Amino acid sequence: RHRRSTCICMTGEHNSSQTCVVCFKRIKRPKAKRFLRGKWRWVSVHGASVCMNPLCPSYQNGTNTQNRNVQAAFAIALSVYFA
Repeated sequence: RHRRSTCICMTGEHNSSQTCVVCFKRIKRPKAKRFLRGKWRWVSVHGASVCMNPLCPSYQNGTNTQNRNVQAAFAIALSVYFA
């Protein structure tokens, strides 16, 4: 019954977790300094992404750190909405 009134779109998830959903520029994975195995090491912070574009509105508002999974899902939803 639902397939009669539902639109289905196929979208790839390529770069969806690596693109800022506000300014559409490439994002970075933050690193933290941790003491591991007797030495201080730089390790990736899992589950976070940061937009470092100074012209991005989220960067200017101080909300440029986002959850990677939520951001990827939002990017896929945007690509379907504007397709």
